[in-house]
Amino acid sequence: MLRFEKMTVKAQEAVEAAQEVAARHENQQIEPVHLLAALVAQADGVAAAKGCPRKLRARLAGCQRCKALPSSTWDVR
Repeated sequence: MLRFEKMTVKAQEAVEAAQEVAARHENQQIEPVHLLAALVAQADGVAAAKGCPRKLRARLAGCQRCKALPSSTWDVR
């Protein structure tokens, strides 16, 4: 089991943001898409450093599960 306190600060922030996304959409557990949304929204995280948000949004456009989510899923801040 992964211990939260052993994670980097950025990883902890991403998990906390993913929890908020899940709760906002009335999900009782964090799904990978919630974590993905949190990582993409981190302005100074590794995903942003690699130009990931733009590339991911383009790739996710074809994802049926992602299309079913409201656009507010990606608004983590």
